[in-house]
Amino acid sequence: MADKDKIEFRVIGMAMKPVVTGITQQIRELKTIAERQHRRITQLESAVADQQEELDVLKKELNSKERQEKIKSIKITGVKCDEKNTQEAVSNFLQDKLGIEIGAEEYKTRPIFQRNKTADWPRPSDDIPTKRKPDAVMVTFNNVWKKRQILAKRRNLRGSNIYLNEDLPKFESELFFKCRKLRQTKRITTCYTHDLTVYIVVY
Repeated sequence: MADKDKIEFRVIGMAMKPVVTGITQQIRELKTIAERQHRRITQLESAVADQQEELDVLKKELNSKERQEKIKSIKITGVKCDEKNTQEAVSNFLQDKLGIEIGAEEYKTRPIFQRNKTADWPRPSDDIPTKRKPDAVMVTFNNVWKKRQILAKRRNLRGSNIYLNEDLPKFESELFFKCRKLRQTKRITTCYTHDLTVYIVVY
């Protein structure tokens, strides 16, 4: 290489050195930022995982409490009552139809209305009489034994257009619906529920 070329090469190298140094510094800074962001993302992922774990625990507790409430409940369809006298109507029904006397402090009632065009009506205030007719009444007892005692006598209601059913959770309710369809097509003999569990019988 000629001396002139060497000199030009050195000049170019000297001119490029600050550029290369600047680029190298920027790369280092970007690498530092990327590492910092990666650590932050890792921390956030860990926090999200912890939150999800807590959410799962709370969900299980909620489902457990829901089942504890539902396992003591019965849905009664066909009892004539108004929105404000469901407890009296249930008491009369249990005594007249099933021969079971139960104190008012042993259970609570809740009227159920189907979701239809009247579902958006404003609910009346407590001081205004109402004659809204619930489609069913949910009855929750203080203990599961009373519920079992009542369900054991539901055969007495055959032909009365009054029906007693457990307050099944969503999954069990959908499963029981499918089982009833199978019974209608005679693919199973019968099906029933007991303490929120669905049973099928095949002969």
